[in-house]
Order: sequence, then C-alpha cells, then structure tokens
Amino acid sequence: MKILIIGSGVIGTTISWQLSEAGHDLSMFIRKEKKTRVEKNGITIDCKDFRWKKPVHDLFVYKPRAVDDFSSDDRYDLIIVPVKYSSNQSCLF
Repeated sequence: MKILIIGSGVIGTTISWQLSEAGHDLSMFIRKEKKTRVEKNGITIDCKDFRWKKPVHDLFVYKPRAVDDFSSDDRYDLIIVPVKYSSNQSCLF
C-alpha cells in the first residue's frame, strides 16, 4: 500500500517505521522547517522489545521519505493522522 503519515511525532514515527518494515510504501508529511533535518539526520529510534525472556534493545536511525506537500494526484491508498489520546480535538472527514 502507498501510505502517508501526517506528522513525525512519536506515534506517527512508530506507525511509519512499523508499516515500512512490513513492506509498505511510506511517506511522512513533515513541516518544512523539520523536513530538511529529518532528511539529513533521520529519526533516532530507541526500541525495547520486552516480549522475550531477555529483552531486545535496538537503537538505530530511521530515514523515512519526507514530504512537505501532497495532493490528490499522489494517489495514497491510506492517509493516517495520529493524535494524542488525551487530545480534546476531533476530526470529521
């Protein structure tokens, strides 16, 4: 699937990384002022997996495809807009 994630916070980055690891075509919509930094340095992910008897710890740099603009011509199959659980905002599409 061709997927767009809106934002590069913890939730958006985690979803983007996991879906890209699963083989999906991922892009992250990032503000222009942060996009250059993400393209240059990537996003450091500190992943700790406690599902096993001995926890697995992995620290690496994720370099997503970053965009600062998109349109209907981009033909995304899915657009994900992560929001904080505690957010009092709601969206209607």
